[in-house]
Amino acid sequence: GDTNSDILFTDAKYNRVLGLDYNLITDNNRWRGKTFLHHLFRPDKNDGRWTHGGQLSYNTKLMEVDWKHEVVGKNYRPDLGFVRQTDYYAINPDVAFKYYFGKKSFVNRVSLGVNTHFLWNLSSNKQYESTIESKLNFKFQNTSYLSFYHSKNFIYLFESFDPTNTSSAKLPIADYRFNQFKIKYESDKRKEINGYVYLRTGGYYNGRIKSFHGVINKRYQQKGDIGLDITINNIQLPKPYASRTLMLIGPQLDWSFTKSIYLKSVIQYNTQVKNINTNIRIQWRYRPVSDMFLVFTNNYSDDFRYKNLGIVFKINHWFG
Repeated sequence: GDTNSDILFTDAKYNRVLGLDYNLITDNNRWRGKTFLHHLFRPDKNDGRWTHGGQLSYNTKLMEVDWKHEVVGKNYRPDLGFVRQTDYYAINPDVAFKYYFGKKSFVNRVSLGVNTHFLWNLSSNKQYESTIESKLNFKFQNTSYLSFYHSKNFIYLFESFDPTNTSSAKLPIADYRFNQFKIKYESDKRKEINGYVYLRTGGYYNGRIKSFHGVINKRYQQKGDIGLDITINNIQLPKPYASRTLMLIGPQLDWSFTKSIYLKSVIQYNTQVKNINTNIRIQWRYRPVSDMFLVFTNNYSDDFRYKNLGIVFKINHWFG
């Protein structure tokens, strides 16, 4: 589909959206869902100025079935909001079966299921993406999780692409099929020290990938959290395409100095774009449901040469 990578400015006299939304939830909470239909009104008479989507879930103690679909017309480009992609339709049917153990077992629940994703171009009806992922999930009595995944992936690359961002040869427009295996462990969030680990290996377009994503947090009761987020991707592609190891490292701090003054700070080092980003947000809750925010954003090269600085001040005030 078309991606809105650039901001579009038009001289249209008006750009209006009329929509209908419906939410569903039953008394026993077994059925949950929502659907919407929105139409864009503009002076031009182009077709495809609408979008529609829906989600429906059926959940019992032993089974969960989910359905999701969305359709976005080619010319659905509202001025308000952000539409990442147009001219496509997608479906996501999922199913999982669950089994619960007794309280004496260290395993609380085991679930076995399949998650799927299919996407087509709306105008040409050509398939662009598909993922069929089988999963096995263990939930333990201490609320930690251990999950195993295997996925069959298909991607139609409709633009040439260099996944390593090294100005090397780009992958050509073509169909790509590959399989991946993933493991994820999430620890007990009630503990002062908690986190999760995610491992991935398998095919990646016409090559191979090995990935690691880890998060660790230390909670200081009634004060805040200190954490570290690390992502490492080792991409191996055949010649003449580039191979590279990419890292994203992000320490973060979320702290309460008083009951009304808070600090949130994030630092990210990205080896792919050779950038160091710092984001510091100071929040003052000067009255209930009313806040002042002061945000500082800096970007540096990986040798600490200054790039740019952004400062944002924002006030939320509740009149009541």
